[in-house]
Order: sequence, then structure tokens, then C-alpha cells
Amino acid sequence: MFAHHTGFGMTVAKIKELLAERPFRPFIVYQSNGRHHLIEHPELAIPTQSTLYIFGPPQPGDDGLSGPVVISYLHIASIVYLPGQAA
Repeated sequence: MFAHHTGFGMTVAKIKELLAERPFRPFIVYQSNGRHHLIEHPELAIPTQSTLYIFGPPQPGDDGLSGPVVISYLHIASIVYLPGQAA
């Protein structure tokens, strides 16, 4: 794995660029608090002007009613591709 973007300069344009790559390459979004989220398909993330919405399968313990993860670009510490994968 390698970091595609690091630091606190994430923008909607950079996220849209990652989601528009063809073939799409899955990546992990790491937050400043240490949490991370896998984006396996471009349709599982929606970038807005200041936040990224990430959709995925329910996690253990979820009641099935939870919505997307919402991350401010200010809290994205890095984005790392998964090696050798394309959706």
C-alpha cells in the first residue's frame, strides 16, 4: 500500500479525481482520529463541498438503520490505495 495523498489539504476536487479514475482503484480513507474506511467502489462515496459521505455494509453491532459515515475533509489524514486491485 502507498499513500496517494497525505496531510490536511484534502479537497473535493482531489476526492472526485480518485473516484473518477478508470479503472477504479479501491482505497482507504484514514481520519485524523485513527479511524479508517474502505471505499471499494466509486458509487460508495459522495463528495460534497466540505465533507465526504462513505457508504458501506453494516458493521457488527449495527441495527441496520445507521446512515453513511460523514467525514470533514479537515479530518482526512491520508488516503492509501489497496495494491493491485480494480473494481
